[in-house]
Amino acid sequence: MFISHDGDVSARITATYDLLFSQKVVLQPRFETNFAVQRVSPFDVGKGLNDLQIGLRLRYEIKREFAPYIGFSWFHRFGDTAAIVRGKGERPNYFTAVFGLRTWF
Repeated sequence: MFISHDGDVSARITATYDLLFSQKVVLQPRFETNFAVQRVSPFDVGKGLNDLQIGLRLRYEIKREFAPYIGFSWFHRFGDTAAIVRGKGERPNYFTAVFGLRTWF
């Protein structure tokens, strides 16, 4: 849950699950969605359900604390948020490729 300095309230739900193919290779489905209590146009945020992101990441754990990954995700905006971005000439849904490094101590 987030509250801005202006009192704007929003929340995020993220869910992941690790599917082990071996001791070092892991496939991770991901789900994320955002909600807002009120419209905040400067941040392209509408009231209600804002967006949904679904994706997959494949990582190789060189060490448990150090794992590069690649993947893709599908992102879709809904309702008021979609109307805001359409008004700016942007698309409300798209695919992205992701890559990165997962680390922890």
